[in-house]
Amino acid sequence: MPREDDGRLVEAEYSVIQDGALLALLLSSQSGATAGRTARNPDYIRGLTLLLTRLQSLGATLHDALVDSRNTRVLGLPEAERRLMNEPVHLVGQDISALRLHLTSAQGPIGQAPGSTKKGNNSKRIRLRLEVRASPRPKPAGLKLRWLRPSTHMGTPTAPRRNR
Repeated sequence: MPREDDGRLVEAEYSVIQDGALLALLLSSQSGATAGRTARNPDYIRGLTLLLTRLQSLGATLHDALVDSRNTRVLGLPEAERRLMNEPVHLVGQDISALRLHLTSAQGPIGQAPGSTKKGNNSKRIRLRLEVRASPRPKPAGLKLRWLRPSTHMGTPTAPRRNR
């Protein structure tokens, strides 16, 4: 199972793909357990916080964030209606807890039927469009860059092997 830097398990599935000139981090949605199926992404909040924190330490800029769920695709909602933020955010110096709260709170009404009295789900599948450049600050001890490669988990990575 994947682990945080301190060794705690994190059950949150994500992948990273090229999205034009940017990288897109796709964080899978969270769902509860049902008969015959275990919960999916039960650590969605911890996972999103961990990813944003690691991206912050790399000096990343979050250019866009949007709900990228099956429901919004079926409804044919344009990106403008699925957007979770209005402008790019350079992550260095940001309050990651406040940013995470904004990103999750903004998800609720997206994809809801007009006039719905429900607040909606705040842990939907999201797409974060990012630019990651080498940070001018020294990286924290033990932080490896390899974790940013496409993955389906958030384990603490090992250093890439070098050919000698």
